[in-house]
Amino acid sequence: TNKKVLIETIYCGSWFNGLIIQLQEHVFDKFGTSSIEFNNHPQKVEKDQPKPYIIKINGEIIYSTTEPVNGEKVPIIFKDHKYFGKPNNNNIEYLDKKINDALGIADSNEACEHW
Repeated sequence: TNKKVLIETIYCGSWFNGLIIQLQEHVFDKFGTSSIEFNNHPQKVEKDQPKPYIIKINGEIIYSTTEPVNGEKVPIIFKDHKYFGKPNNNNIEYLDKKINDALGIADSNEACEHW
């Protein structure tokens, strides 16, 4: 059976819309569209309020700038950004691993250890 993965995003619509588009492009390029579904929830955020950037996979929060899971403070970026700087490959690899886990695909490095 083909596992389906639901990726939900909750984010500041005025600040992070472009970053969510990059996130979707990255995920669809890497994992295809047949097993991934996105459900995006842009939020209206007051000027002085924290700007959320939250990613859930199958209901589990895996990344959140407002309630960090692993100390994250900024959104995941995939291209150089004038405010956030260069992409952090650790964040991208972490995202990819979480999607692989949800799909039930072993990481290529992990697969080698089983032999």
